[in-house]
Amino acid sequence: MAHAQSITENGTDGSVNSRDDERARENRLAIAAVKQSVQSSVENERVTECAARDAEDRLRRATLEASDLFDSSPQLTHVAAFADARHVGRWAVLSGVLMRVVLALPHNVVLPAIIGSEVSINTFLALIGVSGGGKGSADKAAAEAFDIRIGAGDSEHLLPRQPMLPIGTGEGINRTYAKAGTDPVTGRYRVEFHERVGLFGVRDIATLSSLTARSGTTLVPELLKASMGEELGFANADKERRVILPMHSYRLCLSAGVQPDNGAILLNDQATTDGLPQRFLWAPVRDGVVRTDRAETAPRALVLPDFGIDPFAVPDDGGDNLDVPLVPIGVGTTIAEAVIAVDAAKDADMFGRSDDPLAGHRLLCQLKVATAFAVIHGRTYVGVEDWQRAECLMTVSTAAMAYVAAASSATAERESVSRGQLDGVRQAAADEVRAERQVRKVADRIREMLPADGDWMTINAIRKVITSSSRVHIEPAIHRLTVKGDIRSRKHEYGTGTTTQFSLTEKGRASRR
Repeated sequence: MAHAQSITENGTDGSVNSRDDERARENRLAIAAVKQSVQSSVENERVTECAARDAEDRLRRATLEASDLFDSSPQLTHVAAFADARHVGRWAVLSGVLMRVVLALPHNVVLPAIIGSEVSINTFLALIGVSGGGKGSADKAAAEAFDIRIGAGDSEHLLPRQPMLPIGTGEGINRTYAKAGTDPVTGRYRVEFHERVGLFGVRDIATLSSLTARSGTTLVPELLKASMGEELGFANADKERRVILPMHSYRLCLSAGVQPDNGAILLNDQATTDGLPQRFLWAPVRDGVVRTDRAETAPRALVLPDFGIDPFAVPDDGGDNLDVPLVPIGVGTTIAEAVIAVDAAKDADMFGRSDDPLAGHRLLCQLKVATAFAVIHGRTYVGVEDWQRAECLMTVSTAAMAYVAAASSATAERESVSRGQLDGVRQAAADEVRAERQVRKVADRIREMLPADGDWMTINAIRKVITSSSRVHIEPAIHRLTVKGDIRSRKHEYGTGTTTQFSLTEKGRASRR
């Protein structure tokens, strides 16, 4: 005997609607999660923006508190007056002058072997300013502030200003100084120098970023070595390309223009681990003070102290066999003890680790700056006064570096938020297009499988025909067909339960023809 049954026909199916409601709820939850993520990113952006403003305030205070430095000697007073006359920042000009004083010293003048062995006084400078803020102007003013001279009496003469060379690849640095040659007597390979001094420049730090992004680049490792005066070059099999500069055989300085929000190349995790930012002297291109008393100031003569070296001496055959011993600059006992104390903090660890692993690099930079201060004041010996002046400038440098780090972080956070929002919109749109395509495909398949004579088909029968990967689209496909009026549904009750059946409407049958 057939089971009694009750059938109700409807334009929509209750179970389909309930599942559709569930789907809508899940979508709302997903949207809420996205909003929460965006809100969190926006909050992070606000925090980094506040950190950048605080860092800028600290830099401003540091420059004001250290401004007495320019009153501490006639030479430094001249630097301030010359910077004012040229409408550029005092700290930028002072830093540039110190770098060019180092550049003028013979390549074999080095820091003494306080820790390990002698270290080069090669100096790197980062001038901080927005595009058009005056980085190039400050750099040019620093080059002209002093007429650097060498010698005494009738032998005194003006040193030519070094042109700034655009930096390229790591392999190209050593060829700026020398080329591979052959000894005319032995026939053996040798390095033939055509230059001992190089001033490299990066007008925009983005250039350095592009260069270091190249596959297999060696630029940053070579710069790290150059700052210490270590060997430069590579042992290539090709003798023509095997240009290896011996330790302390060259003088190299680097001036880089850094936009405040684009300093990541010098401050990212890898650069910080390598100690790259601590090898730079950082200076803002403006002082943050409006000055109206700008008197015309001419360049001042600066005679380098005598290190007992002829900087123009060259070997007779042009080769690399010039026997020039290293000339360590004198360093006061208390200064040497301060350097040793920082290094001694690593003694307790077998691998040289310490709470501040980069403190040594900062102190080394300070010692290079102190050396330049000593030379500007006519001394071949770094005394306490030079060390204190260097400490004063390093306070500004550290604050300037911290500001660039904070500003770059804030910019990266803003870009991350914008990029994340855009990627989210793109991904949502792509997912929606893919899902819509699958829903249409399943809807077409259901319309084709329903009996053309209008007979009914259960939801379970439909599920069996649709592939497992596409079954998730059955409910929205049925909803789509129902809304279009292509199918109708009804509840079918039988002895053990209830099912839903579907059949084609007249419109649905017509759409199949």
